[in-house]
Amino acid sequence: PASCARAPVTFARPEKYFDAHGGRPDEVQLTIIVPPQFSHLTPAAFADLLSRRVAQAEADIHRRFAAKGRRFLGVDKVLRTPRNSQPTSWEKRRGINPTLACRDPEARRLQLEADKLWLDAYTAALLAWRQGDRDTIFPPNTWKMARLHGARTAPPLRARAA
Repeated sequence: PASCARAPVTFARPEKYFDAHGGRPDEVQLTIIVPPQFSHLTPAAFADLLSRRVAQAEADIHRRFAAKGRRFLGVDKVLRTPRNSQPTSWEKRRGINPTLACRDPEARRLQLEADKLWLDAYTAALLAWRQGDRDTIFPPNTWKMARLHGARTAPPLRARAA
């Protein structure tokens, strides 16, 4: 926020990610201005207002986290975190895997059963393929193995009447 009260900032093109002859400028300037709806404020006054509002929003987030027993990592810890680190714990992201939407419970049950049978057949065929059996037959509608590797597939099933 304090950058609103400063002169333009110049950034040099990083050598590592950009081709020197790629048509990008050697440097660019970034000028941060006061938005038109705050034109009645000086850049310094706007920077102060923005800083106070950001601090209030951060305090609100910290309170919400604390109320749920969670911690907010913060800038210092984020900057000390290795860029290739991974979570050490896992949380369940969703209660269900929404692969099928159906209002009729019986139709849903039948389709899920058919999907499981298809997946079991695909898994068995893939295992045989990986073991060198190029005559194995994949279930109908196996697209990638057929198109990319020339695998054989069973003929498509006809859709049943509703």
